[in-house]
Amino acid sequence: MSDGTMKFRAKFAVLAGITILVLLSGIGQADDTDVYIGNALPPGSEPMVMFSLDWRPNLGSPACGGNECDFLINGGYMAPVGPYTFFDVLRGALRKVMEPLDGLQVGLMINHD
Repeated sequence: MSDGTMKFRAKFAVLAGITILVLLSGIGQADDTDVYIGNALPPGSEPMVMFSLDWRPNLGSPACGGNECDFLINGGYMAPVGPYTFFDVLRGALRKVMEPLDGLQVGLMINHD
């Protein structure tokens, strides 16, 4: 076999491989893409989200000494008047994150010890 024939076959093989990948790429969609493209999900197949909370002994300690929690307070996720603890901030942050969520299952994992 001549050198030119081998180069032609190699180029043809690469071109054929790319063509096959392009044609088959639409078929190989993962199931979780339904979440992102907005297709209706069958009942019981809602996405599941897990939040991992770091449970510490200092959750009763004072928090929000300045204006760092104003976005939670002004949004109604925390009481308008303090004093606030780390646990209050944790609850307020979870309320803010979960409020706009709809159509999914949520779980909480608590690390301890």
